[in-house]
Amino acid sequence: MNIHAKEGDKIIVTEETIKNGSDTDRRRAEKYLEIGKIYTVDSIVVMAWASRVFLKELPKLTFNTALFKDYKP
Repeated sequence: MNIHAKEGDKIIVTEETIKNGSDTDRRRAEKYLEIGKIYTVDSIVVMAWASRVFLKELPKLTFNTALFKDYKP
């Protein structure tokens, strides 16, 4: 996904992208995210080694941006 996505942009988890990131990232994704579900970006934090996305649908959690791809209807 675009790490410079704006609030309100749509992203999606796919069978391919849910395999990305660290073991911890994958476990969190498998617990909270649904493959094929469209999520809404709340905000993104870009760090030197990784980027984290906050989702409107799960506001208290962050996820590795590598777990998503941009949603294009």
